Amino acid sequence: MTHSKSIYRSPAGEKAVMALYDAVLAQWPVQHETLHIPTRHGETFVIASGNLSDPALVLLHGAGSNSAIWGADVVKYSRRRHVIAVDLPGEAGRSTPSRPSWRSPAYAEWLDDMLNALGLQQPTLIGISQGGWTALKYATWKPERVARLVLMCPGGVTPDRLSFVFKAVPLSLLGHKGVEHITRSLFGDQPVPREAREYTHLIMAHFKARVGALPVFTDDELRRLTMPALLLLGARDPLRPSARIAARMQRLLPQLNTVMIPKAGHILTDTAHYIMPFLASTEVSVHQDVGRYGAFVALGTAGRRDCVDQLMAALAAQDDVATTKLVDFAVGLVNTPEGSERVRHYLLYGSARQRNYAALYFKRRGNHRVLDEAVARGIIDREQAYAE
Repeated sequence: MTHSKSIYRSPAGEKAVMALYDAVLAQWPVQHETLHIPTRHGETFVIASGNLSDPALVLLHGAGSNSAIWGADVVKYSRRRHVIAVDLPGEAGRSTPSRPSWRSPAYAEWLDDMLNALGLQQPTLIGISQGGWTALKYATWKPERVARLVLMCPGGVTPDRLSFVFKAVPLSLLGHKGVEHITRSLFGDQPVPREAREYTHLIMAHFKARVGALPVFTDDELRRLTMPALLLLGARDPLRPSARIAARMQRLLPQLNTVMIPKAGHILTDTAHYIMPFLASTEVSVHQDVGRYGAFVALGTAGRRDCVDQLMAALAAQDDVATTKLVDFAVGLVNTPEGSERVRHYLLYGSARQRNYAALYFKRRGNHRVLDEAVARGIIDREQAYAE
């Protein structure tokens, strides 16, 4: 293990960051327990929620962060899943301050020890940025231990943009104004929640970010990832070239679903409405029929009018659980104006089942204008439009 004297600029700074973390934990929205798990690379802090008998989700945050970032999503995840939010070593959480070499097997060994201690044989890994790199590190090492992958703006697929780093360093020295500029850039054109802004300022002021570049995985390593995978990217990510990441992953991963979020930067918000349908569709044993799975995903990703028609036709023709979950997920991938307008058509003029799934599509996107239109016409009621 490699320990620095401190990963914070001062004891008072560490105390301030931990005080904010404790405040979030005190308001954690679901019943949970906190655990301290020994591993060969140091003690790991975990927040566990949900039913132990449900499928396991392991949540891995990004650099300069901790598991507090999952507070908004854990309510949805833990309803039908056993959720394990993990503080990464050497970051601004309660795990060991150890910072092992990224080029060693240490991060994979660390995660393996943690999973074994919790008895998690084949969880889903959800990782953001450096957490996505960590998920890839483990999944390329022991692919048989990972049921599915969700990667948000992951590191290790392409080199990072040095131009962002060169801009961020001097900006961070300009105090509040400079940090605000960095924060705005990382969020793209998405709204920046007040809590996120406050946390970013606190971290920039008190936390010593790890310096260095995450190693890029080889083609042979990434070809090991044959499990279902979801890749979420911000089209305006200043740190990583999203289009190049998508192209490389699509070339190498046979069961990859990609969503490019148009206005998003590096920090993605409100991602559960993409992730939940992916989990539901792949937790059913439909991935045994790889041809149908791939065909449905291709239709949703293309997002053309005729593609939406084919998905909705499948929904009308078959009502088995596997088909409905697959269609729900594939429709959720539709991300074109043409496709969204066609989904709106089915909300207003489709069968009852088609209306239900079209309403889910707009609900997950927070498109109240379309939902209000359907309610005003008496096609769906307000509970169907807005209830969780």
